[in-house]
Amino acid sequence: MTIKSKLQGLLVLQLAAFCLLMFLFSTVVNWLTVIPREEAVRRGMSVPSDWRLVTIPFYTRFQHGEYREWKFGTVGEHPFMFTLCILALIVVIVFIKQIRKYGRDIVKDEPVASYEGS
Repeated sequence: MTIKSKLQGLLVLQLAAFCLLMFLFSTVVNWLTVIPREEAVRRGMSVPSDWRLVTIPFYTRFQHGEYREWKFGTVGEHPFMFTLCILALIVVIVFIKQIRKYGRDIVKDEPVASYEGS
């Protein structure tokens, strides 16, 4: 296996891990910003009556009128699942750092090719 194919494989792993990182980060932040339906109505949001919890996605925090239903309960209702999300977030961050370290080690261990004038 060549150094180029090893590095390409690591790049694919890093991109996949980064996508997972963004998903987990979004989930954790949204979980932390959940408010009950009554609070949302008090803030002037026209929330459907069948929604129990509302979250305002972090990427639209300052845009008015953007909110969505949150079906996963509050942190207090599901502390184990919230903790699991936090741990998964930490594992993915460590995984990305290890991939970067492994990639540097691959490049460092490869002998430098000498190029003569072309």
